[in-house]
Amino acid sequence: SFAQMVSMNVEAPATPRGNLEDPKKNWKEIEKEREQKMFKELKSSFAELFDSVYEAFVYFDHFGTNMISRTQLMRGLKTLDLMPLDMPHAEYTVAIMRAADKGVVDGVLDAREF
Repeated sequence: SFAQMVSMNVEAPATPRGNLEDPKKNWKEIEKEREQKMFKELKSSFAELFDSVYEAFVYFDHFGTNMISRTQLMRGLKTLDLMPLDMPHAEYTVAIMRAADKGVVDGVLDAREF
């Protein structure tokens, strides 16, 4: 019990629902912020590589469907060498898709979301 841990001078385990900086944030909010930060950084890289957002979108939209799938995004990011070294490619791609996919989460990105 907690009382026994205190008497034995043992620290209570950290709760998985929050963090030390802001205990009111749950892990979903923390993950969402992390994904948004990754997407913002990726968009900065696009600004250096492409003349416009539209040009970047067209680069990823291989089939001209006006939608980018997770597979298209992953292939494009690999080709541009924009995948992080500290995270699996599929996990990174899913995080970017979640951060960018606004409104109806349909697993593809359109030009407005991109």
